[in-house]
Amino acid sequence: MRTYSGVNDTSYYKLNNAAPFYSGTILMPMKFVLNDNLTLTDTPYFWYGYGWSMGADTVRQGSTYAGTQNVDVNLAQGTGAGSLASGTSVLVDNASYGMTYIGGNNLKLNWHTRHNDLYVGYWYENYNLSEKDPVGIVNQATGQPYDITKLSSQYTLPNGQKYYSADYFLHYQLNGLYVGDSLRLFHDKLNINAGFKDVMITRSADNYLSGATPHEGVSENVPLPTVSARYSLDRYNQIFILGEGDYRQPYMGSNLDAYSISSGSLVNGASMPKSEYAIKEELGYRYNGEKIIASVVFYNMNIVNRLLTLNTYQNGVQVSRTENAGGQTSRGVDVQFATAPIWGRFTPYVTFAYLSARQDNNTATTDSNGTVDYLRTAGKTQVMSPHYQAALGLTCDDGHFFGNLNVKYISSQYATLMDDEKMPGYITDSLTPGYRARDIGFMKAPKIQVTLNNLSNSTQRIGVYGYSDNARATQGVFGGTVSGSSPGYYVDPGFAAIMSVSVGL
Repeated sequence: MRTYSGVNDTSYYKLNNAAPFYSGTILMPMKFVLNDNLTLTDTPYFWYGYGWSMGADTVRQGSTYAGTQNVDVNLAQGTGAGSLASGTSVLVDNASYGMTYIGGNNLKLNWHTRHNDLYVGYWYENYNLSEKDPVGIVNQATGQPYDITKLSSQYTLPNGQKYYSADYFLHYQLNGLYVGDSLRLFHDKLNINAGFKDVMITRSADNYLSGATPHEGVSENVPLPTVSARYSLDRYNQIFILGEGDYRQPYMGSNLDAYSISSGSLVNGASMPKSEYAIKEELGYRYNGEKIIASVVFYNMNIVNRLLTLNTYQNGVQVSRTENAGGQTSRGVDVQFATAPIWGRFTPYVTFAYLSARQDNNTATTDSNGTVDYLRTAGKTQVMSPHYQAALGLTCDDGHFFGNLNVKYISSQYATLMDDEKMPGYITDSLTPGYRARDIGFMKAPKIQVTLNNLSNSTQRIGVYGYSDNARATQGVFGGTVSGSSPGYYVDPGFAAIMSVSVGL
């Protein structure tokens, strides 16, 4: 375990190794049978969650900022000393802390006959997130934060208020009207489903830091059609088609103004990305036999305002930013094959996937002189989109001894929008053997299992942590020079073994 090296050791594990989160859900599903063919269902719900993620930063006495404002914070708090000399460096716990409340209701009226199911409904949801990130006190001699829960040991201002590195409120209100129908024909061999949902959403973000953009908001109306059909050729063979609209909104909190607490400089500018919208079509075949199960699905997807997530750090805290990356066209095929248990205990399966994901637009950027320019990304492969994936698995279970073996291959994938840097393909593997015993007295079905990951103990890149526009200096469409930046990667941590024991009572 790495030891603490002093007040500049912001990566010390005790300041970065916990992200607890607590949540609860309340559901009240109700069903009212109005007559033999008509039913009304209503599901009000409420969800709450709160938690925090750790991080660290180094600040100096006399140079502590909340937004763009230099605020007077006595960094000697919690040390037993009355004050510190101006310019003294102090390590602080700069974690994030948020509380979320979501309430909503889904009301649906269904009319059912022998061959037909018609429904109409209304969905409402109200989302609220209050994010207040207090700066916590750290033991300067050990690097240990005094309280990772953020309930105490926090720096305060002279007026007694807490010293926050971030302070904002996020809200959205969603109203959705939907209608759909399901029709069964030819003795239920043919099933046709069609529906339409109209989603009206208003979202806003309020930032309370000094100098920040105080309010951002946007309203959207999103049409979401869907149509699907499946036809059973016989008992085992089925063909199906699907066409639908999909919608994904960005996380608003990742795109607010954020400032360094040690200098007041802007580390993340405010933006309001557009929601991602996609039209997807699928055509597939499914075989569900007594000995073999198999399927093949061809798909095409056209995406507008593609949302990509960029992982980065703000004030020593890992955060995710959501950005629009123009349009995207994705086409591919998924193949799956499995068998029923062989010799009563072995079940193999194989999967294969091919993906072609192309960017449809050039990417806006700024050149070395600060002038708006564009990168020539149209037609290039999208980041984090490997062309090939394949997996092989085998499960075994004789009632007592059981196990799972999984091997997966993922081909190379680009880490920049300009396709000028990519990570190589890689293989992952895992093995989970175990034993399930008979009941022993009051102990029901005691079980022990060991999960073994990365059996070859390889050290390799297994994913793109943070993409970049371009890794090398590139000439833009208008002739400007666009400097490059290196992407980041996830690295396989090596061999790991986890043993678990469970028993029912």
